[in-house]
Formats: sequence, structure tokens, C-alpha cells
Amino acid sequence: MNSHSPLLNLRARQTGRDSKFGKMEKKVLDKTMKSWTLEEMLAERPCSDYTVARMSELLAGRESLSLLEILNLDIPDTDKIWVACRPGAFAEQSEWIDGMVERAIRKCAVTEPSTKEWAERWLSKMDKTAYAADAARAVADAARAAADAADAARAAYAADAARAARAAAYAGYAARAAAYAGYAARAAAYAGYDAEMKLQISELRGFLKTTA
Repeated sequence: MNSHSPLLNLRARQTGRDSKFGKMEKKVLDKTMKSWTLEEMLAERPCSDYTVARMSELLAGRESLSLLEILNLDIPDTDKIWVACRPGAFAEQSEWIDGMVERAIRKCAVTEPSTKEWAERWLSKMDKTAYAADAARAVADAARAAADAADAARAAYAADAARAARAAAYAGYAARAAAYAGYAARAAAYAGYDAEMKLQISELRGFLKTTA
């Protein structure tokens, strides 16, 4: 078959299109899901379990790991959720955190007298402000200090989760979101920890499935 064969020319054009579409798909993936190199993940300041040697082992020769690839690693679910809570980890992050926050509030804050009114206003969308969440956090802390009540402690974490959701909703508060977002997972997980962790991972995969 010579170099001027119509079939060869067709294959060359097809290969070019496949390469172009592959690059386009990667651009879409980059916009919807974050990837981290070793240096970038170290800059996120993970816990001491994730040394340079351990993270190099997880990379396994790859230049970087996407959030979806991190979900497939053999590491604890809590660590996967921590990564997913980093600012800009994926396009639907705020929606995912909001779901965890609402679940946390229903489980932990609605039933706690000190935060019941705030929780009902949040869930009814009457007041979903960081200011209100801050106030609820303070009230729950006071109740916990007065009675050493576990329910008040859980309500306080739920309020922290709400603050995280509001912070994550605004790009200008990315640093604050990074500081507080983990509370969403912690608060929601108080009742039925293992089941809640698995649910959070399942929901996360659902958000990412269109970019898999």
C-alpha cells in the first residue's frame, strides 16, 4: 500500500481527529476536576502520614493524580474526602458540600434545642448566611460548655459545616473554605460514621461520572 493510498490518508486524518478530540476531552476534564502533582499536593499540607515517599508511591510514576484517580487509591475514605474538599477540586464542589451540610444539620442541629431555630431557617432557605452559622456555632458551643452535651457538640460541627458551605460558594473565600470544609464531612458523619463516609464517596463519584 503506497503513501498516496486513500485508505492511508483517511487513517491519517482519523488519527489527527482522535488526537484533537483527546486533547479537547483533557481540557474539559481539567476544567471540571483538579489534578495534583507531588509538589502541588504537598502544598495542600496533608497529614504526616503522607510523606514524600508515600505520595511518590501513590503516584506510581504518574506526573499527577486527578481527583477521580485519588478516589480509586487504597487510602482511607476520610482522606479522599479531605482532598475533595480542597478549593477548586471539582466543578460541583459547592453543591456536594451543600448536600453534606444539609444532612449534617438534619441529623445534628434540628434536634438540638440551642440550634433548632437556626437549623430550620437554614433548611427552609430563609437564612443561609455565614453570619447566622457563626451565631449558631457560638450558641451550640455555649450549650456544650454548660452541659458537656454530645448533641450540642454535633450541632456545633454542623454549624461549622454551614460556614464551610458559604465560604466555598465564593471564590474570594477560598482560603476560608479550605480551613472549614472538612467540618462538613465530620459533622455529617457523626451519626453512622462508616455509612456516611461511604455515602459521601458515592455522591462524589456521581458528580464526577461525566468526566470519568
